[in-house]
Amino acid sequence: MKDPKKNLSILWVIAILAIIVVPCGMVLTMSKQNAPREKYVLKFNHVLTESEPFHKGLRKWACRVGERTVGGLEIQVFHSAQLGMEEDIIEQLRQGAPRGQNTDAARLGMYVPEFAVMNAPYFVDSIDDVAKLKELPTIRQWQKELEDKYNIKILSFNWVQGMRHMVTNKPIRTPEDLWGLRIRTPDAPIWKQSIRSVGAEKEMEKEVVRLKKELTQKGMIIVEDVDVAAFRKASEEAYRVLHLTEVRDRLYEEMGKR
Repeated sequence: MKDPKKNLSILWVIAILAIIVVPCGMVLTMSKQNAPREKYVLKFNHVLTESEPFHKGLRKWACRVGERTVGGLEIQVFHSAQLGMEEDIIEQLRQGAPRGQNTDAARLGMYVPEFAVMNAPYFVDSIDDVAKLKELPTIRQWQKELEDKYNIKILSFNWVQGMRHMVTNKPIRTPEDLWGLRIRTPDAPIWKQSIRSVGAEKEMEKEVVRLKKELTQKGMIIVEDVDVAAFRKASEEAYRVLHLTEVRDRLYEEMGKR
C-alpha cells in the first residue's frame, strides 16, 4: 500500500521578500505583490561639499523617497558638482534626462526673467518673507510657465543659505569701497548687474581654491559697521536695469509689505 503522504499535493505558500538597498544604506523589504513593476533612477546634482548640512538633508530625502516608493525611485545624490556645471544639468533635465539640480532664482530667471527678482539684492528681509513667497499667486504662475514652457519642475523652495557676504582684501563698509574691485559672481544677469550696481566689476575666473587658502593662512576679518542703507540705495540700479522694479513691487503687494 502506498504511503498516502506521498500522494498528497502539498501547497507551500512562500512569502518572497525582495530586498532593496537605498542610497543611505537603509534596507527595505516588500512583498512580491507590492514590488514596483519598474524602477527609476534619478541622479541629483548639487554644488556643495559632502560635509554640508544640505548634502546630508538631500541624502535623507533620497532615503525617504526610496522608502515611500517601495524602491520604485532611487535618487542618487552627487555633491561638489560631480555631474557637471549647474547650467548644464538644468539643460539636460529640460531635454528629458533623469537629472535633478538644486539651483536658485537667478538660473531660473534665464528662462522666466521675472523669477530672477528673488535673487536680487535686499529683496526680502527675513526667513518669514521667504516662506511667504511660495504661496504667492504670481510665483505659482511663474512655476507653471517653467513647467509648461521649459519642462522644468520645481519640487521645493527649501533652499536658503542665509545672508550673502563679501570676501575681499579690504574692509567694505559702503558701495564706494567696492569701486574698481573685480568680484567673482555666478554667470547670471541678476548676479552680474547686482555687483555692477554697487560699483564693482564682475570676475568669472575660478579663484575659490586660492581664496580659501589665503583665508586659512591669514584668517578672516568680519566687518560689522556696514552702511546697509547705502547698499540698498545702490542696489536699486540692478532692479531698474533688468526691468524688475515693478515685478518686485507686485510681489511686495501680494506679501503685504506695501
